[in-house]
Parts: sequence; structure tokens; C-alpha cells
Amino acid sequence: MTEVKAPSGHDALGQKTISFFGSCVLTVNNVAGPGMLGIPLVFQQAGWLVPILILCTIYIVSSFASTMICETMNLVPGNSHYQERLEFSTVIKHYFGVKAYYVCQLFYNLSLTTMNIASILVSAQVMDEFIVFCFGQSYAIQFFPRFDIVVADASQAIPFEYAGSVILSLGYVTTLTMCMPMGFLNLDENIIFQYLSFAILVGFMGEFFWQFFSNTLHFDQVPFVGKDQSQSLGVIIFAFTYVVTVPSWCNEKMESVSVNKVIWFSALGSTAAYVLFGLAGAWAYPNMTSANILTVMGAPNQPVITQVSVYIFSVGVIALGIPLFSIFIRYNLFVGGVCGSKMSAFWGAVFPWLVGFLLYQGQGFTLFVNWSALIVNGFINFVVPGIVYIKAKHEVRRLRKEQGQEEEEDDEERALLISAKSDGMLQQLVAINDDADRSGGGYRRHQVIPVSVPQPYKRYLEIYFPWAMTVFITILILYTIALNIYLAATGQQ
Repeated sequence: MTEVKAPSGHDALGQKTISFFGSCVLTVNNVAGPGMLGIPLVFQQAGWLVPILILCTIYIVSSFASTMICETMNLVPGNSHYQERLEFSTVIKHYFGVKAYYVCQLFYNLSLTTMNIASILVSAQVMDEFIVFCFGQSYAIQFFPRFDIVVADASQAIPFEYAGSVILSLGYVTTLTMCMPMGFLNLDENIIFQYLSFAILVGFMGEFFWQFFSNTLHFDQVPFVGKDQSQSLGVIIFAFTYVVTVPSWCNEKMESVSVNKVIWFSALGSTAAYVLFGLAGAWAYPNMTSANILTVMGAPNQPVITQVSVYIFSVGVIALGIPLFSIFIRYNLFVGGVCGSKMSAFWGAVFPWLVGFLLYQGQGFTLFVNWSALIVNGFINFVVPGIVYIKAKHEVRRLRKEQGQEEEEDDEERALLISAKSDGMLQQLVAINDDADRSGGGYRRHQVIPVSVPQPYKRYLEIYFPWAMTVFITILILYTIALNIYLAATGQQ
């Protein structure tokens, strides 16, 4: 194992001030990103059975993956209270060494950058619709196939639908001006914006459902099983790629906040909302071609109240998620020692804007969401946490065995052990056994499998369940990648 020393008390990092409610708000906002906007199209293409099964499966897998990475963090010696500043990649470095750390850094930052770019694209497209709504026209610089100034107006269903493949629009620049500065804040400083975003999410989802059910519902648009399943897993995985952001939250949550309660309850509510939003949106807007339902709902032929709601939702929910991903990238690069504070801020808060406009046009967004989710986000969010959890629990069992301990001990025996011995390898074991999350008047270390589970079952679950989950999700992702490659090679996608 590699010793990890993280910077602490630095202005580039936040403090432990996020409450239980703030934690739930942050988690829901992380889940409710740009991936949710493609789910209605998935229901139309794949029917209702497979997407609902995948949503339920990914809810369970993502929740376990999140709680696994949290327990893995406080199994690092000396981090039972999350008192050391560890991020996702630095946990990998501790258990698997420097080479694995750099590979993880690459995939981690690719994962969050893809999420950030997707949020940027959605927000910019809707911002252009808003500019057309207010002023009648929006403008863009076209770079390819020829340099030109192009115009979008109310006659176009989607802004700049007839422009070239590479443009930089006024909506893109406006969104950049609004969102980029917030990417330089710390997570605890950003929480007030997340409260605002959560209020907008809850309030305007209600308006969207009112509009869905005010339309003529086309139940035939969502069959039992549809003909195209190729993008179901990719889009849904993309909607749950919040797992890698969890360590940053753990570092800044109050000690009294329960990891399990925040993760499982927040993700459950988000999953239920996804199912309802996907079904109702698919019934209300037949024959969709866009993976971003906001561009359909914000079109000029829609009711004014719905158009305005779309604009506010895009800015208040999707756009306010952009700074979060920037902060997570900054934290990971800085804490991991890859970059200083300035370069970490560049890669997190500036770089996504420099490349995002290249995917503004055509089918770029749909393909980008599907392939980035399968190749990058699925493995780093759902496979890696299980692997590192298995490794961490193996190290704990090895240390206990070398010290002649039983597989598990009760809290009183641990306390006696901690007070009686303090040298060498046992210091690591003491740090691992030390209670962490506050429970009543004391502390209790977060555990994926609750302590209320009878000990023999708990031990078997900790050993075998992570393996089963990791192998299952890996096979599912690889199968879907193979299916997409086959469909692309045969011209069916």
C-alpha cells in the first residue's frame, strides 16, 4: 500500500460544514444531471420494461458503489473520521500504487469532464432558445464547413439546426459567462447555489408533469419491449455517474451525517423521478429524435409557461451542476498532487468550455452521452469502487489475522484493543477499527453492510457480494459495448 498525504487547511479546499439536508440536496443535484434529459427517448426506443429494470439495477449498484468507496476511504489508516483529505484517485493510490493511481486519474477526470460537457451543451442549447424567445434571433460563429455568421430564429425547431457542424453560439458564450466563475469556488461555498438548484428542480418538475399530462398522451409510443435497446444502458449509466463525486462530499460533510441514509434515500427519490419523468415525457411528445427533451419542450410551438419553465430549469438545475463537476475535478487533481491550485482550476473550470462547443451540433450529444457512459463512466463509477472495496477489506482481514484477532469484534473489545496496544502494524489496525461516524454520543465508522446484520451473514456479504456486483456490471457494460459496435458496423445505429 502507498502512503497518501493530502493537503489540508488550504484555501482551495472546503471545510466540514455540509449538513444532512445539504448532503441530500447535493446528492440529488448530482444525480439530476444532463443524463435525465435523454431518458424519455430511451423509453420510446426501448419500451418500458428494460429501462425500468436497468434503472432499478443501476440505482442499487450505484448506491452500493457509493457506500463502498466511502467505507474504503475510512479504512485507510488514520482516516476513520474522514479527517485526512482523500479523493477518489488518492484512495486508489493507497491500495494499488502509483501506476493504478495515474490510470484512475485519467478515467476519473474524463468521467467528470464528459458530464460537464454534456451539462454545458444542454444549457447552451436551451440558452439559445431563450435568446430567440426574448429577442427573436440568436447568433453564432460557424467554423466548419466554412467560416460564417449564422442566425437562429423562431422558425427553427432547434436553434441552428441548419448551420454547419462546428459553431460557437451566443447561448454558449452567455452560459460560459454565468457558470465558469462559480467553478472556482469550493464545495461548501457552492452549497447555497445547490439549495436554489434543488428548489428549482422540485418546483419545475411539477410544472413539467402538468404539461406532460395536459398534452394528448400517446401510450403507444412506449411499448412493453421496444426495438432499439442499444442506448438504454449507456444513457441510464450517464444519469447515475455521481459515484466519483461522493468522496469530495464525504470530506466536507458534518461528522453526524450518515453516509448510508444520504446515498440510499437520495438516489431512491431520483430513481423514482426518472421513471415517472421518462414515461410521462415519452407519452407526451411522440416520435422524439433529440436526446435532450428540453429542446422539444422549449420549442416555439409550446406553451409560453412551459418554454419559460424550460429556460429556468436549464439555468437553475443543469447549468448550476456545471460548477460542481469543475470543483470535483479541481479537488481531485489538487489533492492528488497532479497539479497546483491554478492548473487544477484550469482543467476543472476552463478546459471543458474550450472543447464543449465542438459537440453542439447534430447527433454529437446523443452519441457522446452513450459512448462516454459505456467506455468511461460505467467502469470508473461502478466497477472500480467494488474492486478497491474488495482490496481494502482484504487488507483489514490480513491485518486482523496477523494480530490474531477474530474476523470481527464488538465495539468494547475494539476499545480495549485500541487502549492496550499502539505500535507497528497494530497502529494501522487501531486506525481501521476506530469508530468514525457519530452515533448518539460517540462515533461509529461507516459500513456498507449495517452492524445490525448478524455477523456470519455480514461477513459473507462483505466477501462475496462485491465480487458478484463487480462481475455482473462489468459483463453488462461489455455486452452493451459489443452490441453498439455491432450495430454501428452494420449501419443500424
